[in-house]
Amino acid sequence: MPATVVHPRATWDSRGVRLLHRTVAVPAILFGGFWAAEASALQRSLVAALTSREQVARVPVPADLRISRGAGDLLVVTWRNMIVGFVPQDEAPLLGPQLPPGRRDELEVTGVVDHSTGLWRVWVGTPPEGGFPLPGSELDTLPPPEDLVAGGFPLRRSARR
Repeated sequence: MPATVVHPRATWDSRGVRLLHRTVAVPAILFGGFWAAEASALQRSLVAALTSREQVARVPVPADLRISRGAGDLLVVTWRNMIVGFVPQDEAPLLGPQLPPGRRDELEVTGVVDHSTGLWRVWVGTPPEGGFPLPGSELDTLPPPEDLVAGGFPLRRSARR
């Protein structure tokens, strides 16, 4: 009679760690909407999340957004698995308590990715009927990232062409 072989993973104890935890998305309760912060610093992420047709057309793109906890008390806005903004500090007290207590759980909200202000920006919530308001200057506090080439060397653009 052959010996019974026990697979090593069959006896592994996770000790309470959930390895294949799926995030729970809870619908957010949001009245109106707001611009996500740090659009200038996150332009590369926004452009990477867009399809080539969306980039060229530069029309408002409907978005299924997720809001989750970030470092400290920040709330992060993600779209298509990319971080595309942060919840402004004046809106965070309304959305923070709606997040489930689990670190990986998220709020689900509709939004729009728009290019009408010269930058790609994320509007969180339903779009206003009279058009988007102009974003405040306090939303973009981080500088845009420096252009780098392979190896991390800065790309210097000459003044003459």
